[in-house]
Amino acid sequence: YRSICPYMHTVTSPAGGATVFVVSAMGCLVVISLLFSNVWRIDHDWVKQADPFENTLHRRDPATLNPTAAGEYARSWLEHRWVDDDQAVMRTKKALNNSAKSQAMARIKEIAG
Repeated sequence: YRSICPYMHTVTSPAGGATVFVVSAMGCLVVISLLFSNVWRIDHDWVKQADPFENTLHRRDPATLNPTAAGEYARSWLEHRWVDDDQAVMRTKKALNNSAKSQAMARIKEIAG
């Protein structure tokens, strides 16, 4: 008995296979790129962030800025974050001072007792 292959001449040539592979890989890259760029555009924040120093005297004349605010402005710029207001700066300083005092008192009690 002899068998006949029903799939003769259905396999593409190596050049055709490579072409299909390259075109499909590039198509997938384009589709994924379009998908992620659209997701990025959808997720984009369209509301402008409020700048606490916008349209203030400090923009026109930086010498009018008090030293605490100037230091906070510089630290926030270096730390890549928004500027805290004066009350937040004072709360942070107070918390750090209280923390340092409590640590010092605990150390003194540890040494004394």
